[in-house]
This record gives sequence, structure tokens and C-alpha cells, in this order.
Amino acid sequence: MTIAGRIVRELQRKLPPHHCYNPQFMLYKRVLAQKKEDSNKILF
Repeated sequence: MTIAGRIVRELQRKLPPHHCYNPQFMLYKRVLAQKKEDSNKILF
């Protein structure tokens, strides 16, 4: 797991279950899960 993955996981654990940042966390998880060979990558 990367440092970014640990930070996302820790923030999700500390925030309440229904917080306003939930859509952003879903995007962050998709970015962290993508592989080098994947097509349709999420670019910032």
C-alpha cells in the first residue's frame, strides 16, 4: 500500500460515515487502484 492509500484509508476511518467528502474518496480510490497498463485512466 502506498502512502496516499494509507492517508485515504485513515481519513475515511476518522470521518463520520455520511460525510460530504464521500464522492471525492471514491475518485481517490479509483486513482489509487488504476494500473500502469489500464486504459481510460483518470488524469488530474
